[in-house]
Amino acid sequence: MRRIPLIVVILSIPLVIGITWWLGTRHHDFLREPTATEIETAKLRATSELIRPSDLFVLEGADSEEPPEPAPPPPPGPEPVKPKPPLIDISDPTSEAPIDAWAERLDLPAGSFIELASRLESDAHLAWARVTWERVIDLADSSPEDLEVAVRAIARIRASMPPPAEVPEGAPAVGLVVDTPEDRVELTRRAAAEASEILESAADRSIAFSAKVRADESDPPVLRVSLIPPGAEDDPPASVPLDPPSDPDIIRQAILRAAYKLIASELSTSGDLRTLSTPREKETPAESLSHRITRRAWATYAAENP
Repeated sequence: MRRIPLIVVILSIPLVIGITWWLGTRHHDFLREPTATEIETAKLRATSELIRPSDLFVLEGADSEEPPEPAPPPPPGPEPVKPKPPLIDISDPTSEAPIDAWAERLDLPAGSFIELASRLESDAHLAWARVTWERVIDLADSSPEDLEVAVRAIARIRASMPPPAEVPEGAPAVGLVVDTPEDRVELTRRAAAEASEILESAADRSIAFSAKVRADESDPPVLRVSLIPPGAEDDPPASVPLDPPSDPDIIRQAILRAAYKLIASELSTSGDLRTLSTPREKETPAESLSHRITRRAWATYAAENP
């Protein structure tokens, strides 16, 4: 075999390099910056090559299938069964239902009263159903959800059981006293009279409310609401000061809202009653007074203000 002359080899080297460079790079512009698409494509290609190992590192006979998926977790076991609350037996649901029924049964959970009240209401024994729902409101272990269920039930039942037409003779009396700016006395007098009627209805005519409006001489003047029992006019009463509204409807709502706060504060000192619950956002003060204060709570309030 003849040897290639040295001069040919020397001349072939730059020729091969030049041809390779010309064929492989003549379409590329090395002075132009790559576009965002080209950069993203290069990143994706590099990422895929890093995730997928090269065939150079694959051993013959090795299992190339993907690893099996992990076994699913075992199904959860059955949830523990909550014990049912003890049932309350009522011998004659057609008899008169006292407003303090089961008041001494502090050992019973709210669930017992909810079960019985639901059963009585479905059987149309509304008088006993109402007093049973009231015990849910009075109990100390009722959850906020329990309370809202009971409040809605009281609203349903009261729609079918209106209060008496008149306050009985000898019922406790409470004065609704409202101090207001002098230029709004007449507006406030009408609103206070309506608020007094709503309070009597909310209390099932068990308390006689009377309205009294006075001109406020403070500077600046405010709307001040007080609940004063007879004989306590000279004592400094608890009151709720408010910015004086100029609309009769707003004045009435403000008076009732203040009355609810005053009654809730008074009942909070009673050891055997739950603190009155907070009204819902769109609940009117009249609804709060009618549905969140039980007849037993009204009786307790009247007894503390003879």
